[in-house]
Amino acid sequence: MEMNYALDEEARKKPIGRLTLGILLCVLPLVISFFSPLRPDTALVYVGLLPAFVALPSGPRVTFGTAFATATAMFLGLLLSDTPILAALLMMGLAVGVAFSHTQGWQAAGTYVATQAGLAAVAVPSARVLEHGVHAPSSLTNAATVAAVALGAGLWVAVFGSLTLHGIVSTPHRKEWDEDMTIFAATLAILLGISTFALMNFTNGGNAWWILLTILVSVAPTAKASITRAFQRAGGTVVGGAIAALLIVTIDDRGLLITVGFIAAIVSAVSYIKAPYWIFSASLTLALVLLALPQARALHGDFQRVAFTIIAALIVVAVSLGTDYARKRFSQQS
Repeated sequence: MEMNYALDEEARKKPIGRLTLGILLCVLPLVISFFSPLRPDTALVYVGLLPAFVALPSGPRVTFGTAFATATAMFLGLLLSDTPILAALLMMGLAVGVAFSHTQGWQAAGTYVATQAGLAAVAVPSARVLEHGVHAPSSLTNAATVAAVALGAGLWVAVFGSLTLHGIVSTPHRKEWDEDMTIFAATLAILLGISTFALMNFTNGGNAWWILLTILVSVAPTAKASITRAFQRAGGTVVGGAIAALLIVTIDDRGLLITVGFIAAIVSAVSYIKAPYWIFSASLTLALVLLALPQARALHGDFQRVAFTIIAALIVVAVSLGTDYARKRFSQQS
């Protein structure tokens, strides 16, 4: 999922303030939700805008498509959150889609669309704007509401990001669909299918979906890239989780914690383009822990997310080493 970002000639002529303003405009839905009745659903706004934001360097067409794909993925994930086998099949299908996105240079967008489907199926988020307890998380009403929130955030980024940040371009790493891609697609599909089925049957969901998130952002077409990404993901999550834990222990004001989480969400958007991946991972962890978890369960949830990430990273490393060894042995024998 590695992407190289640069500024085109037109963007270089713009004052840096214009680019900063463009980024802030993209995350404005977070501000709107934070200071509106949607405040309890700020985390849903964030997960809706993130895939579209990472798709911006691929152009408006991909960004708009990503906004609709994210909403659709979350809608389907929620509807299937009571049926583990169908949810597992959905994630396996999305794994193939992620592999295909590598052939087009859209892997960042494809990966984060799939992560939101995993979030919906395993963590089963509820839209707080609905009357509490009236609609089941897997109900059509909740699924449609969550999808609508995500779609609104994604379309905002697609419209205003395309207008203000069109100078940010990416050098896509396109890959031909060869034997390596077939192995990558199969490996990712099997890992996601088994993990989704197991998590939905043998855990209480919630933070366990970070296993799917870590698998998706770590598994790459080569073993070396997968291992590097897994360590970066785990390291960034540990850093972000440690900072979140320190803040939770020392700050009693829930409003202040949410404010810090809101700032971390903005930092994660900026760092995705301008900083090493582990910094993005750390700020993403901090944002989601502080925005999505009730204060009474935040410390426990923070620990769970770090633990699940480390477990998933170890799984990715083990599977990558095993797959690479098996390929080399097969090549030698043939």
